[in-house]
Amino acid sequence: MFARIERFKRDIYYYEVANKQNTEICKMKKSENLENTVRGFHHTLQVGDRRIVIEGGDKASLAKQIVDALREVYNIEQKEADCKSPKAQPAEDYDSAKKMLYSYFSMILPKYFVDALVHEEKILITLRDELYGGKWRRIEHDLENRKKGRPYVFKLVNRIEADINRIEMLRTYEKTHHINLRQYCQSSN
Repeated sequence: MFARIERFKRDIYYYEVANKQNTEICKMKKSENLENTVRGFHHTLQVGDRRIVIEGGDKASLAKQIVDALREVYNIEQKEADCKSPKAQPAEDYDSAKKMLYSYFSMILPKYFVDALVHEEKILITLRDELYGGKWRRIEHDLENRKKGRPYVFKLVNRIEADINRIEMLRTYEKTHHINLRQYCQSSN
């Protein structure tokens, strides 16, 4: 009986070792595939009359290009909304451009994403955790109250719409990777 238990323990141990080695091999292959994808990546996005080109390179430069492209789409959308041009792009064009860029988030590792963020975006992450209990919805609600002239918790910046767009980008990235960006912001400082 004792020998059977020992053999069973040994078999479990060998199974766990083999499983761990397979997992490491899969991670290495996935990393190599991601590296090749990042290097060979090229995408041109047409938003209104602007062309946004994203070209591969290393992981950090790709992250910066994707985040900058997303900011540019938000800026173009906001400018057209502010001037209320009759030639304005349909909202679906902006939504599809944002969805396309969001789909690339899976290629960006958190470290490189946080490095690509500007100061205002990092502040939003800190405020979310320190003043709003870690909930993006609370900070959005506060911004909406501020926009409508209702009482609010904290004066963020003058451009409420820009902050709402930043929050959408940060929330989407966190959902894609199932992480809290605050951990990476603290380690990048």
